[in-house]
This record gives sequence, structure tokens and C-alpha cells, in this order.
Amino acid sequence: MPKSNPYLSENPNVDEFYDGDPYAGNAGSYGDHENSEPISSFEQQFGGVANVAKRPGGPSGNKPKNGNNKNGNKKKMVFLIILGVVVLMLAVGVALYLIGKPRGITTVMTNPTKDVVLITGPEGLDDPVAANIWQGIEEASQKNSLTAGYIVPKADTEKEFNAKLDEACRDYRIVVCYGQDLADNLLIKVQTYPQANFLFFEGTILTGEGETSTFPNVLEVGFRVEEASYLAGYLAFKMNSGNSLGFVGGKDEPALRAYYGFYAGVMHASNNPGYEIRSGLPGSAADGYKRVKTLASDIYKDGAGIIYHSVGSHYGQAIAEAARQDNKKVIASGRVPENAGSEVLMTVVKNYDVVVKDLLEKSTNNSLPYGERVYYGYTENALSLPKPAKDVSDSLWNQAEDLRNKIIKGERSVPGNQDEFDYKVQKGGW
Repeated sequence: MPKSNPYLSENPNVDEFYDGDPYAGNAGSYGDHENSEPISSFEQQFGGVANVAKRPGGPSGNKPKNGNNKNGNKKKMVFLIILGVVVLMLAVGVALYLIGKPRGITTVMTNPTKDVVLITGPEGLDDPVAANIWQGIEEASQKNSLTAGYIVPKADTEKEFNAKLDEACRDYRIVVCYGQDLADNLLIKVQTYPQANFLFFEGTILTGEGETSTFPNVLEVGFRVEEASYLAGYLAFKMNSGNSLGFVGGKDEPALRAYYGFYAGVMHASNNPGYEIRSGLPGSAADGYKRVKTLASDIYKDGAGIIYHSVGSHYGQAIAEAARQDNKKVIASGRVPENAGSEVLMTVVKNYDVVVKDLLEKSTNNSLPYGERVYYGYTENALSLPKPAKDVSDSLWNQAEDLRNKIIKGERSVPGNQDEFDYKVQKGGW
């Protein structure tokens, strides 16, 4: 059921925390947090980035009695070989088709008359992510004379989302979606409507076997959030008043990128490859908000002065509550509410509007690389880490700005997964 993804939606549904995350496996394994302690090694808990497999894509006889039979047998052999190759190719093609395409799909040919549409969650533009994407769509539409709209499902159900996707695919050339929980719906729709094109933010379409699938009408879009997280880690270590730092997030790709970037920044600032970050995964179930707050409180009590989270603004408020009660700090992800207190040190922001404007601009000259996955980061102005109004000195902020400029110029690479992180450590770190 397409619930809001806590890493993408700023107001996710508590009842489905982490449900539908293909990277998470059994998220409930750490879900019963009431009697558990936060672990000290993120790698021990998560095991790094999941390896997601990609789907790919002579006879003998009796010796002839004379020359005529020999020539006849040769022709027969050549014919049989050719026939065998053709049959084999057909069999392989059918097999690949059946693997990639669920049974029962009927292709629907459409003649869309409008340009671009956003599929939101039931909360519509009250979701800050949807609002930010729509802002980019509106600006791109005005600049390029595109007809645009957004569609809001009336309920958080499979049936309702499928109906709204059908509506979007019939009427619009480009359908913009976000969140891993829509992946199952899109697996069907991208094949049902081959004339519709899809921009899928921070999600990956998977087959029933859990393998990645690529389609010629889908462009998957992600963020190199590790870059901003790197600066957040560097600043967090320099500003930390506690004995350690903390991270709260999940096991999907955006959270892993955030974690490894943050850890790399901490290692750079500390010059200590053994520095530990107290990390944890909140559980699922209806009391998700409470579990997030309890987890954060335990990490703070364990000595962390600052927690960086990648759970969106809604659950981020639970961490902020714990920080306020314990007189600690939090580095947030997503857009922080205007009424946020002084416990929020800074926030890592993904500029969806910048990205969608760039993509729609490219769509006008048919230069979008459909069938691929693209990432946006500091170079494309797709990330920001606004300077706090207080707490950070100009001198320290200038150090962070220098690191950001080096990332933009390609002079400093930032790991976004465990393999890249381990490689940097082996090469001497930062």
C-alpha cells in the first residue's frame, strides 16, 4: 500500500514507518526499541549498501556413403543449426520479457495533450516535498510554456493511487512521482503506458525478485546528499560538546548516503579513523514517533551531543523534542518548521525545485536520458546547508565553505556507500 516514505515525505504516516523499503529487509529487527540500546557500529547493523543485482539481458551423424548425401547432410546440418539458433533466441527473448513484465499487463496507447503532472500523496501540497517539486514545475512551465498540473489521491490506498496514475498517464506526457512506496505501482504503469514518461525521485523500480529494472520511459532521480552530509559531519565534530555524535536513519539509499557522508566529515574533522558514531534504526508500528524519540533520547544519554537524522521533518520533530529535553542539538534533514527551537543546529536541504526545473528544461529538447538513474548534488545547486544564525563562528563556517568549493570543483570526493567509505579509509582517509 503506497504509504508516504519517511525519507521523502515531511509528514509520513506513522503506521507504516519504513514499510515497503527494499533496502531495509526486516526493519522490525531493530524495531522493538523499548528494551534495546543504540548500537555503536552502523556497519554492524546495516551491513552497508545492499547489492542489488541487475538483470542482463555441432551435431554429428553417420558418415555419408557418397558425395551427394554428404552435400545434402551438410545443408540439413546448416539448416538445423540456424533453426536452433533462432529458437534459442526466441526462447531467451520470451524469458527476459516474462521476467521483466508481470503477467496480465495490457498495453494502452494514449495521445496525451498536456505536458507535465505531479502525483502527490493524500496530503497534497501540504507535504513540503510535494510543494517544493510543484514550485519547480510551475517555474519551468512558465518559462517553457508547458501545461502542468498536480493530482492528489483522495485516500492512501493502492486502488486510489492506481486510478490517479491512470488518469495522469492518459492526459500528460511526463508524470513526476517520488518515494519508494510507489515503485510497485510504477512497475505496472510504465509498461501499461509506454507513451508516458516518468520522472521518479528517490525511488527504484524493482521486479518481484527484488532486482532492479530499467525502462526506456523512466528516469530515476537521486541526490548526492552525502556531499552536504559531509559538511554537516565536519561542523558537528567541531561544534560538539558531548563525548560522541549520533545518527538516526534507515537503510534505504538516501539514508545510507547521508550516513557515510556524515561519517566521512566527522573523520576528516577528528583525524581519528576509530571515532564512533552512535547510530540506530527506529522501528515500525503505530508508535513510530514515540520510538524515534526514545531512540534519540538513548543516544543522547549515551554521550552524544549532536544527532544528525535522515527521517524527514515529521519524525525529525521527535528527535528535536528529545534534544530539547536533554539540552542537546540536532542536525535536521528536510525543511525545518518555522517554529523550530534553538535545539536545531542546522539542516541539510534537497532542492527538488532546482532539479525538476533542470529536467523539464531538458525535456523540451528531448535530451533527458530515460532508462538511466541520475544524481544531483552541490555542482548542480541541488543541495544546501544554510548557515545557522548563531552557534557557528565565521572562521569555522569558512572552513566548511572551502570544503564545499572543493567538492564542486571535483578536488574532494565524498563516499556515498560502504565500499567507497572503506576505500577512502584504506587510502589514508581525509
